[in-house]
Amino acid sequence: MSKAPISLVNTKKLTLIKSNLSKLFTNLEDGASDYTIVASLGCRNIGKSTLLNVVFGTGFEVGTDRFSTTTNGIDGMLLEGSDIVVLDKPQRDLVLFDVEAFDSGFHGGRPSGESSVRLATAVSDVVMLHVHSRDVGRWEATGLSLFKNAIEDVMKLRSLGVLSSHSKKLLVVVFRDAESEETSREDLITAFIEDCNTLLGARQEASVGIKKISDLFDLEFVVFPHYVFQKQSFERTAASLRDRFREPTSDDYFFMEDKYSNPTPAMEISLHITQVWEKLGIESYLVTAPEHEMNATYHCDNCCEQAMTTYFSRVREWKRKTEEGRIIQNFGKESTELSNEILALYDNEAAQYKGTKAFERKRKSLLERVQLDLYTMYSKLLHKLKEVSFDIFRESLSHIQISDNVEKDVNKAIKAADKYFCSRAELLKCKGTSWQFDSERKELLSVMRENATERLQLARIQGAYVPPARMPITLSLNYLHPNPFGKDSRYEDFQMEKEKVKFDPGNTRRGGIMEAMLGGKDKVRNGVSRTGSSGSIKSPDTQVIKPGKIQ
Repeated sequence: MSKAPISLVNTKKLTLIKSNLSKLFTNLEDGASDYTIVASLGCRNIGKSTLLNVVFGTGFEVGTDRFSTTTNGIDGMLLEGSDIVVLDKPQRDLVLFDVEAFDSGFHGGRPSGESSVRLATAVSDVVMLHVHSRDVGRWEATGLSLFKNAIEDVMKLRSLGVLSSHSKKLLVVVFRDAESEETSREDLITAFIEDCNTLLGARQEASVGIKKISDLFDLEFVVFPHYVFQKQSFERTAASLRDRFREPTSDDYFFMEDKYSNPTPAMEISLHITQVWEKLGIESYLVTAPEHEMNATYHCDNCCEQAMTTYFSRVREWKRKTEEGRIIQNFGKESTELSNEILALYDNEAAQYKGTKAFERKRKSLLERVQLDLYTMYSKLLHKLKEVSFDIFRESLSHIQISDNVEKDVNKAIKAADKYFCSRAELLKCKGTSWQFDSERKELLSVMRENATERLQLARIQGAYVPPARMPITLSLNYLHPNPFGKDSRYEDFQMEKEKVKFDPGNTRRGGIMEAMLGGKDKVRNGVSRTGSSGSIKSPDTQVIKPGKIQ
């Protein structure tokens, strides 16, 4: 283990300290074949450094009070694995990254740890994401909105071939200060996954990236109690997590079957991290960018924050209405106009830097932040619209009389409520976004059909409704054989013309023998001659009548 944490990224100067990076990975270059980079991310004052120290026995600096933060950038430590001969697979060498905390940014503030989070997410194999259990569902508070941008960086770097795309990363979600009496583990997991998938689904560039968090990460969840008030339980949970990282004999060992091993050779990892840093374009704005670009970065950032301040003041009334469960009329049209107005405000304030990379980057970031906040309100409006549509359906259902057409009337009521929901939901959408309401619509249809079925069953039990008898369906299958019952004598002449006549003299000889044995009595009695394959019809008192010829 390295004796003390080594500073790898300085956020205040936006620089990657390459000498410290090489120093950290020096021991790995001595021959380590398998190693894993573990990045610890989370919001401010959640105790990331404290948990790393408890789980891994490291010496990361921790804050002295709840309002202080100690990590500015990325601090790294090497945790070497012990080579135990009796084990097929020794302990994995771990490189731990203590990453600068997320800035919650409730007042439109810029996330201060953006560069560190982007780099750590890109180069790590395991991400430990610390989330306060009470903040699940609040994207800004948990830092998921910033983490989403880091995920998009990973996908872009994979498409460029900078990062390997052959395997998934491991995301260990650490729920902090959980109280079992209030929220169950399953509820936290379900809510977190829904938040991640909702964020990824609301992205403007749906073609770049993923639609579900499980497309990029294998997911593991750990629930920690409060560190101060339930310290013993906290330490037991920490020991269990330590075994999953450090004990190859554990049944829940994270690195079975060589999972989550960094694909870059140890001798090249320092150079690889430097290349990722340069591809992300973070350091270039300070080290290699011209002075005009540096000024543009500073001023465009200020213009972006001013525009966000204006935006939050404009949507204050909307937020109040959505919290009260009210529907905002013309939300789609007005939100589109507001988005365009905020962008126009930014364009006007930062007009002198138009054409720079900083201008376009901040403009795109501004639009994403505005649309993300609007999408939060849109989701709440959909929930209320779903309730209104269901009330309309129930009102229609109450006026339906029991008759033979009751099922058709119920289906008409369902279709009418569904049409109302879809039309209003479409009007609530902000133009230029990929917002969808398919899941809400499916849920509404399911509830309406279930309610209609229950009412019909109740009416049936009470004797007020008797389902109409279903008419049976008769199905007949015919084998279309040309002569299913043999040859038709009515068409014998036509068939004889088509069929080739086969003459067998033996039949004639046998027929003569039979005639001699019968003494001609059968011939006279029946009037039928048996000499030949097609005999003539005779009568004792008439002439011979041959087929096809009248005499």
